[in-house]
Amino acid sequence: MGPARRRSTDTVDRGAYGAEPAVHLSGIATLGKTTAEALQSGLLYGFDCQVDSLVRRISRELGEQPVVLATGDLSHLMFTVCETLDQHEPDLTLVGLRLVYERTT
Repeated sequence: MGPARRRSTDTVDRGAYGAEPAVHLSGIATLGKTTAEALQSGLLYGFDCQVDSLVRRISRELGEQPVVLATGDLSHLMFTVCETLDQHEPDLTLVGLRLVYERTT
């Protein structure tokens, strides 16, 4: 688990004064040609490297490859770039709450 990427991008997305999003995270080149593109690349691929590195370290410590889920509102972006993510379940919390409800009613 890492920090919610959405929180890290809020300031950049809203701009300095709460204006419309200044940076959109989709279809991003690794090498940005403008400041906005460089911020996009740094945010997306920085989190990509964080996730992949953490999963690899955990795998070494466990001695096996865990199943890794991408979940959350921006998980679809991470799932397209991270090498170590196995499944995409954007609504994992809601699925879990539904299962708890079904088991207790």
